[in-house]
Amino acid sequence: MLGEKKKAAEAKLKELELQDAQLKINEAEADLDAKNVQLKQAEEVLKHFQIRAPSKGTVLRVHVRNGETLGPNPRIQAIDFLPDAEIVVKAEVLQEWGRFVREKQAVEIEDDTYNGPIWKGEVKSISKWYAPTRSPVIEPFRYNDVRTLECIIRVEGGGSTKLIGQRVRAKIIINN
Repeated sequence: MLGEKKKAAEAKLKELELQDAQLKINEAEADLDAKNVQLKQAEEVLKHFQIRAPSKGTVLRVHVRNGETLGPNPRIQAIDFLPDAEIVVKAEVLQEWGRFVREKQAVEIEDDTYNGPIWKGEVKSISKWYAPTRSPVIEPFRYNDVRTLECIIRVEGGGSTKLIGQRVRAKIIINN
């Protein structure tokens, strides 16, 4: 029995002597490098499944739930987001009045539904083309093929957060 143990121990010793310790270390380092590459790939893939804000701001409304998937053409955006930036108003100017509008013209902005506060602003940019109105109202005796010129209006002093999503009327001051 003692002889068998001695022979087994000698065999084990010979086996260990035949193995190259540096080879084992190199294999372990190669395995570690492969695992690090897999980790980086997984982190990159994870970025494609997260919603990140493009800048500092406020989340106004979330339209999705945890675990919900969005296809390539979702019906609605996942999140309504308000960036910390200047407040702007998009206005549509009828084609017949478009020729009078210039950048840096003064603008008065007021609530479209009641006689509320009036904000000041100026025309920041003007579209290069006339397009159909964004949200046509289908009513009898109303033209639906009206072309409009889109203008971006900067609200002076940042306006008020009451403007976010609010339907307003912009009056561009035209000086002849």
